[in-house]
Amino acid sequence: MYYTVQTICYYSYLTHSFSPTLLTDIAYVDLVLVVELPRTLAVYALDFKRRGRDLSRSKNPTARLVGTRYGQGPDGRRDGSTQFYGRRNSYVEIPNTGRLDARYSITVLIWVFNEGRSGVILNYGRRRRGFQLRMISQRVLQVLIVRRTRRTTITVQTRGRVMKYRAWNYVGVTYDERSHAVTVWVNMKAVLTRRIGRVQLETSKVIRLGGLIGSRDYFRGRLFCLQLYSVALYRKQIDEAKKRCFLKGIICYQSSLLSYRLNAVQWVIKVNSSE
Repeated sequence: MYYTVQTICYYSYLTHSFSPTLLTDIAYVDLVLVVELPRTLAVYALDFKRRGRDLSRSKNPTARLVGTRYGQGPDGRRDGSTQFYGRRNSYVEIPNTGRLDARYSITVLIWVFNEGRSGVILNYGRRRRGFQLRMISQRVLQVLIVRRTRRTTITVQTRGRVMKYRAWNYVGVTYDERSHAVTVWVNMKAVLTRRIGRVQLETSKVIRLGGLIGSRDYFRGRLFCLQLYSVALYRKQIDEAKKRCFLKGIICYQSSLLSYRLNAVQWVIKVNSSE
């Protein structure tokens, strides 16, 4: 799908600032490739403005936020994320009426600002482990793949210091039923890919962010923009979804299609939306 760029902005190396420019002001027209995203199971922004509402077309039930506050988000807003305190009474619970059940393939995308050591970021289930994403140290991620039928668990974890500590990280996990592969993404880089065979995922339960009931492994830090898909997204789609929960406005993206002009680099201006 292609769109004609109506507005661009220049980054001037002389003034070190962006300057929006209408195409009518220059004799230049460009086409920009926009990557289409599949329909989401759910999108929870987890900020003050949207609170616990699902922004997707599915209109899932509102999440329940317990013992949390709002903190600075990756877009710089002071109330642009949800702060978790690493305690049993600090969590978010998202009802699952069946529309959050991925089962065969899944993509989980979420912005993570870790301020603790270990802790559960996301789990399908209040008490028992289901599909789970967690921190096992300040910079290491672990994914638990629980088989729906036999309740056996496959554990995969990243190697090395892939996460930035006390900084925002854009994290993704995919499982593809066709390739049988789990991939973990951190800041647009595939840091782990492992083939685990054909699995029916245990994603039928309620979703808990921040920890399980009866567990001492609670997440401390901030989370923003949980996105769930029932397909495994590829890199360009994950990139396209990166700012899905950012508030509407003008965002500048660098485009390799755009040419150089004078001493400035042309950037595309895109109006961002949560839908």
